[in-house]
Amino acid sequence: MRRKFRRDIGALDGLFSFAEEFETENGLDDSESYFLDLTLEELFTNLVRHARGSDDIDVEIELDGDLMTIRLTDRETKPFDGNSFREIDTKAPLMEREPGGLGIHLVKMMADSLEYDYDDGTLVIMATKRLEER
Repeated sequence: MRRKFRRDIGALDGLFSFAEEFETENGLDDSESYFLDLTLEELFTNLVRHARGSDDIDVEIELDGDLMTIRLTDRETKPFDGNSFREIDTKAPLMEREPGGLGIHLVKMMADSLEYDYDDGTLVIMATKRLEER
C-alpha cells in the first residue's frame, strides 16, 4: 500500500488510518500493529520537524511473506541520517538525559533494520521487521 501525506503534523490522523487499513487487511496482531504505528509516527514526525523537502511525503508499507517493509520517501530535501543520532542511555536518570532521539532508539531496537538512503535530493528511510510465521 502506498499513499502521499502532506508534510504536516496534522497529517498523523490520516497516517494512522492508513496504517489501520493495512493492519486489518493483513491480519497484524497487537505487537505488529504497535511496531508499525510507532515506526510510522517517529519517522514521519522526524521528516516533518527536521527535513525541509517537498510538500508531500510518500509512505509505503509492504508485507512479503513474513517481512514487513515500511518506506518513507522525501523529495527535494537535504541529506538526513537518523543513524547519526547519539546513543540513548536508557539507564541514566531522566533528569540527566538530553531530550530527543528516544523514538528513533525505540524503532532501532524493535526493527530488524533501519536504513537511510540519500541520492540527489531524495531521501528514502526504510525499516524492516520479520514478523511471526504467517
